[in-house]
Amino acid sequence: RTIKDYTTDDDLGMIQMLAPIGWTEPIVSLDFELRGIVLAGTLGLEFADTTKIFEPDTGFIIPANTKVRIHNAGDGPLHLIEILRPRFLPSRTRQFDSFD
Repeated sequence: RTIKDYTTDDDLGMIQMLAPIGWTEPIVSLDFELRGIVLAGTLGLEFADTTKIFEPDTGFIIPANTKVRIHNAGDGPLHLIEILRPRFLPSRTRQFDSFD
C-alpha cells in the first residue's frame, strides 16, 4: 500500500491511502479515532462479530481502542482519505492474532 501523510501536528492526522487488490492489515486496536471516506474501491472493516463494507463516496468511523481488521474488500485498488485524532504513531497501535 502507499501512504501519503499530510499531518502537520500531533492533534490531527491527515492521510491518503492507496491499497492494491488483496491488501489487508492484521487485527489492530488504535489508540486514536479514525474517520475517513472511500474515494475508490471497496473498504472492508472486520470486527469481532461483523464485517462492514464501504463503497465509494461513503464515510466510515473506527472508534479508538476498537479491534478491527482493515482490508481491501473489492476487486480493484482502494483509495481512502483518513482523519486521525490524534495523529498516527506506531506506539498508538497494537496488533493481535485474533479478536479474542
